Amino acid sequence: MASTISHPGRVDLRLAALAEPTRLRLIEHLATGEQCVCDLQSALGAAQSRLSFHLGKLKEAGLVRSRRSGRWIYYDLDPDVLVDLGGWIGSLGADRLRAAEYGDLEAASRLLDASGLPTEGLDALLEGTSGCAWVAGEGSSLSGLVGLETHGDDG
Repeated sequence: MASTISHPGRVDLRLAALAEPTRLRLIEHLATGEQCVCDLQSALGAAQSRLSFHLGKLKEAGLVRSRRSGRWIYYDLDPDVLVDLGGWIGSLGADRLRAAEYGDLEAASRLLDASGLPTEGLDALLEGTSGCAWVAGEGSSLSGLVGLETHGDDG
């Protein structure tokens, strides 16, 4: 599967930066908006030197930005990088199987038609009244369909 992240070489750096409890707490606090180290010290009960180290790692990974105002440095999250990383993580499961729902009927019918397969009984299958089904993909972009139709004790 092709990566959908803008800078795939930085994924390991970003995930490593997030894989530390103090940094995760910093990210959570910065999610409320820009803060200076002094505010973060109070909120996390940690020494300035420790926070500066972790903020430096988050900045190096591109997850946070900083700006100086007088003697203080203010930090905030870089939303573009977080959206990019979140989209990449979400794409990892995009083609995994999931339980089919009745809302998949139209897309599943198109998929079967395009493959030259019958659609008779598909609605009952997706309702769960004649068996069960799984799909790969989302919305109108299904890439696969698996169904098990039951007849008494047989499937």
